Amino acid sequence: MVIFCNRDNTHGCVKIVYPSGKITWDVGFVFLDIGLGKAKGDGVDLNHYLNYAIRVAAANPRAMVLAIVPDAWGDPVRNIRLAWEFLHMLRKRGKQVPRNLVFLIVVHGGLVDAYWVQYKELYREYSEVVAVGFAVPCRKLDLGDKPVDCNRKPRVCAWSIYSFLSRVRQELGDVLIHLLGANKRELASLAAWGVFTWFSRFFFDSDAYREVPNDEVRRKCLGDGRFMIDENRCSPKMWAQAWLGELEKYVVVHNEGN
Repeated sequence: MVIFCNRDNTHGCVKIVYPSGKITWDVGFVFLDIGLGKAKGDGVDLNHYLNYAIRVAAANPRAMVLAIVPDAWGDPVRNIRLAWEFLHMLRKRGKQVPRNLVFLIVVHGGLVDAYWVQYKELYREYSEVVAVGFAVPCRKLDLGDKPVDCNRKPRVCAWSIYSFLSRVRQELGDVLIHLLGANKRELASLAAWGVFTWFSRFFFDSDAYREVPNDEVRRKCLGDGRFMIDENRCSPKMWAQAWLGELEKYVVVHNEGN
């Protein structure tokens, strides 16, 4: 089951970035992102973020709500500390956390070698309290010694993701996986390597689908030379499908949406 989360909800999974004011949707899946700015900056008030995630889940009782554990981009030590702090808060809440709320531990920093043991322990501790999975940054990937720009080196990033997921599969089994901001070339490589068949629940999100995916769509939907497609001329579903291309055969559509 490969689910595509986007802000237009064209495939049954809507993406929101904390702290969006709208918290009610009629969808099968909701993906709640902490936001790159928060992850790179001073972060968020953990208690406020947890309250917000609980509100989103309570407002969507029939949906699976995926929520990013607050993370620190580029700082693996702080990232792990934040994940432990957040787990402590979750333990205090106990039964207040809705059953449809799933938290995703974001992995940073050469973890295949240096930090894997810590992330594996985090996963096991979280799983005793709530439903849990992993999220992997896919725009700038810092699983290795230094960050890699995935738009410039998609296959390098794809191989790092592949290596990490191989280890997850081998040592932890069928874990819920989410790829953060994956580009199409990364996804195509992972699909070709069979990764989508490894896990029963595999999610990804991308805002790149809102860019013009090909010349045909440019002629039909743009017309004025702008970079983003004019949704008054073409439906979000049409251009999301154009962006996905061959990848759409892997995506499970839960709601025809727009």
